[in-house]
Amino acid sequence: MPDFRRITLADKEWIDPLLRMGNLRGSEYTFTNNFIYRTIYHIEVARMNDYYLVRSHREGGAYSYLYPAGSGDLRPVVDALVADAAELGVPFHMNGVPREGTAALEALFPGRFAFSEARDNFDYLYESEKLITLSGKKLHGKRNFVNRFLAENEGRWAYEAVTPENLPECWRMNVAWCAENGCGEDPSLAEETCAVKNCFDNFTALGLRGGLLRLDGGVIAYTMGLP
Repeated sequence: MPDFRRITLADKEWIDPLLRMGNLRGSEYTFTNNFIYRTIYHIEVARMNDYYLVRSHREGGAYSYLYPAGSGDLRPVVDALVADAAELGVPFHMNGVPREGTAALEALFPGRFAFSEARDNFDYLYESEKLITLSGKKLHGKRNFVNRFLAENEGRWAYEAVTPENLPECWRMNVAWCAENGCGEDPSLAEETCAVKNCFDNFTALGLRGGLLRLDGGVIAYTMGLP
């Protein structure tokens, strides 16, 4: 049986190689995402052979298992996850299954599992070149917004990389934004703020990079993510 336990920062050392081995593109398949949402989703992890396993649930909610990431014989790994759910006395449910995963599961366990798309949970992807140039009709709104900002604030703005030195300024901006947008009254924003705080607290250890925008010297926007 998989030995599930709460994910910690130290787990990054063995999880990252397995995620690279699995080469799955969903946002669930990054150590950072699983770590920063660990409290909200009660994320627990385990290793079985060369597979990374994730078990999660919201407080009082149903359990869910992430499609295994790694390499090797998938059958005993899935059997172990099904057995783990049975031991907990909960229905077996798997999330984040890629299209190639549904094909693999159906080939190994024909007719055993039912599959359905959770459209609201789909990730959205942009080509880097599109984001750099903002070319094309779909991004014309963003392009117009940028051009208007540049025209209205010529000589007043500056961009710089996020560093441990300017992180506190970014967090103060984040706190101010939350105060203006009611994070305390919106559960989804409150959860997001919790995850973002984990990014700030572990910026270097998680290998995050980012950029910030200043207007008249003050930070008005920032972004961070994995390179």
